[in-house]
Amino acid sequence: MPDSQTVDVPVALPAQDECKQCVLRLKETMEQTKGVRGVEVAPRGGTMTIRFDPALLTVRSLEERTKEACGHLAERYCHTTLVLGGLDCADCARSIERALARRKEVLYASVNFATSRLLLEFQCSEIQLAGVMADVRALGYQVWTEEDFQARRKSQTPRPFVLRSRRALLTALSFAFLIVGSVLWLATDEPHLAAIGPLILAIAVGGYTVARNGYATVVRTRNVDMNVLMTVAVVGAVAIGQWVEAALVVALFGLGETLETWAVERTRGSIQKLMDLSPDEALLRHDDHEERVAVDQVKVGDLVLVKPGARIPLDGVVHKGSSGVDESPITGESMPRLKQEGDLVYAGTVNQRGSLEVRVSSLARESTIARLVQMVEEAQAQKAPSQRWVDAFSRYYTPAVMGIAALTAVAPPLAFGWSWGDWIYRALALLILACPCALVISTPVSIVSAIGAASRQGVLIKGGVHLEAAGNIAVVAFDKTGTLTEGLPGSPRSSASTGLQRPKCWPWLPRWSASRSTPWRKPSPTRPSPATSRWSPSTTSKPSRAWGRAPD
Repeated sequence: MPDSQTVDVPVALPAQDECKQCVLRLKETMEQTKGVRGVEVAPRGGTMTIRFDPALLTVRSLEERTKEACGHLAERYCHTTLVLGGLDCADCARSIERALARRKEVLYASVNFATSRLLLEFQCSEIQLAGVMADVRALGYQVWTEEDFQARRKSQTPRPFVLRSRRALLTALSFAFLIVGSVLWLATDEPHLAAIGPLILAIAVGGYTVARNGYATVVRTRNVDMNVLMTVAVVGAVAIGQWVEAALVVALFGLGETLETWAVERTRGSIQKLMDLSPDEALLRHDDHEERVAVDQVKVGDLVLVKPGARIPLDGVVHKGSSGVDESPITGESMPRLKQEGDLVYAGTVNQRGSLEVRVSSLARESTIARLVQMVEEAQAQKAPSQRWVDAFSRYYTPAVMGIAALTAVAPPLAFGWSWGDWIYRALALLILACPCALVISTPVSIVSAIGAASRQGVLIKGGVHLEAAGNIAVVAFDKTGTLTEGLPGSPRSSASTGLQRPKCWPWLPRWSASRSTPWRKPSPTRPSPATSRWSPSTTSKPSRAWGRAPD
């Protein structure tokens, strides 16, 4: 009998591959089993490879031990994902993580800034989810469960960013009051209530959210962030009578925050567009009728009818029919692939000419397109070296700025007897100029935007580390049609054969082309279709390219 054997055992972790802690716990539990010599867990594939001593253990006993360990983890450790609103900077994400880390029942809290999701791991018997959500709201952010957020998103009608963003509205009002107050301030020799009133409103409208978030950060996390810096600077400016400067700081800071929110929302929208590749409904085939249902209601083994021109709603196997399928949204392959009975098809791909009956092989949340979206989200959540450096730097930078500003305001007047007003003014200017907002937001927004933009073009970059490494690439080799070209065959030139007059043959060429059923024949989006192109005797010797587009 050999000294050791290897077996693959199925596993069912509480949060599958999202929770690295549960993977480590399962691995440690199995390694403590007598006779087990090595364990490797592959949660994405739902398996665990175990090397064991066959003299002490059997495959059946290992399967039972694994099932027992997974069950124990599921009973003890719970996981949930919450959707956050108003999360427009990485510093905000860290504030939420710090606040929740202070709750003893929360074992792990991680905010994915790219997707605005909060991943929680907690003791199942000890936590009240409502308390966690209340803590997040106390910091000034919105929070929903995934189900509530999706229902809310579907019920809302699409609106421009400036109409749906509360921050954008408050910033606009703050600027309006600032302009009115500034005009009145300059129009009078002595400042009076008529001029100060609009400036107070500008500060209150634009600065309330900043002050509230800063206060919550100090109280709940025992830390300072850029909201605290701005609040101190504005309060100090008001204290020394610099009303216009205080209102201007509030309005400009609000404008910067609004632009950051807009940029981040655009990037998050790119992930949603990936999900939109898969249709929301499927045509379910029953014995005697067809029924259109939501894809979430379709079960594994159901038959789905996919008509010509429709997107395939779920991963499955062709049960009946034959057709060309455009798999470019998933594989990047430009040429359609012929699908017949027994072939695999993927959600989000496009059925072209024939009807297909597809036997569903995976649920909507487990489809290829869903896994692709998950990979993009994971890639955006990975921190590049520069981002990790910025995060560590800003952790010490903000308190240091507060200390330096305090010394700037106090030391010169005490040591040299200089004017308190002048040096307090300089200290407040230092707080504003040294605000780490741009530093903190620049790296994560750049990485998230780049990965999101690449995903829209069908390129998956596996995180900020690889994105930064791409900047050092000197040579790139492409080996696929459709990468450097359009991916569609075309007709760059045309000529008449010997004995055939060009004007005579030309009129029926477009009609002949239109009657062909080649899978690649698509009208160019920038040139006329075959049915509308005509040859004119005045045409030069160069052939017309109106009805055929050459690859770039």
